[in-house]
Amino acid sequence: MTQDWNDEAYYYDEYGDGDSGRSWSTMALILTGLAGVLIGFACAACLGGMGLAFLLLPTPTATANPAPAATVIILPTPTFTPQPANPPPPEAQPFASGGLGLSQQEWEQRYGPGSPSETPGYLWYQGTYLVAYQEGNVAYIEQRWSPENAATIDNARAQSSGLIPTDGQYVQTFSPEGRPDLVADLYFSQSLISRFSGNVWVGGQPGNFAVTYTVSESGVSRSVITLGNNPS
Repeated sequence: MTQDWNDEAYYYDEYGDGDSGRSWSTMALILTGLAGVLIGFACAACLGGMGLAFLLLPTPTATANPAPAATVIILPTPTFTPQPANPPPPEAQPFASGGLGLSQQEWEQRYGPGSPSETPGYLWYQGTYLVAYQEGNVAYIEQRWSPENAATIDNARAQSSGLIPTDGQYVQTFSPEGRPDLVADLYFSQSLISRFSGNVWVGGQPGNFAVTYTVSESGVSRSVITLGNNPS
């Protein structure tokens, strides 16, 4: 006998109650749905855990440039050189002059040996300069011009400037009282003071010297360089 598969009775006979079969089918669907939900929750939890892990991991940061080391400047410790109890005196500067104040040896190295003059204690040099010494140094220089070869005052001063100390400082020009034919230029030389120790500064202070010119209508006939301030 051939079974009719569409016959409800067959299902009743083979699988029992029809309502029971539907109940199992419904239960299976519910379980399948729950399983899907659980799997979804599990996946979500997994993804959330991974996200949390990424959040908790330390974030790499760019390497900051190290701050430059502070520059330490070490100042040198000042040293103090003890001064001697009795410091040596300052070294004397060499005396510089074209004539006045030079030693006789220095003068004669330049102008040669002297020859006697008509005035005792005075020597002629090169027939041009009449010189006298005090304490071994030149203290008087006279130069003469003939009336026909008289010098101008400017020329006479130019020649005299080469016969005085190089540190000579001009003070003033004057004519002695009652002697209008004389023109005197007064100077001061600090270095000249050390060349003489006696009372040689007649009419002036130590370091003074005068250059006196005898002037006439034809010009200058005579110039005299002397210590102190005593035009003659």
